[in-house]
Amino acid sequence: MILVAFYVVIGFFAFYIFSPFFERAFRKRTLVTGMTAQENLRFRKEEIFGALNDLEYDYKMKKMAEPDYEQLKETLTQEAIDVMKKLDQPGESAGHHEAERNRKVRS
Repeated sequence: MILVAFYVVIGFFAFYIFSPFFERAFRKRTLVTGMTAQENLRFRKEEIFGALNDLEYDYKMKKMAEPDYEQLKETLTQEAIDVMKKLDQPGESAGHHEAERNRKVRS
């Protein structure tokens, strides 16, 4: 009896996890591929700000130690500054910055 209940519960979890893959709206969803470099930077800036808000919340809820919080906050803040500088630079393409960043990562 317990084994049957266990399999029923596992079946419901499996259905819950995999059900989005069978929905028509999910299958037809596409990623936006025609974004400009400026749009990508704006999107990245919003992602960073969201991550900073989540980080602050987790720290206040005592979910992380202070040294980890400080290190992550510094990293995200510096990344946000870099993105905002790139957004403020008129005339230069962000594609140039992307190539420069890739070059830095490789070295």
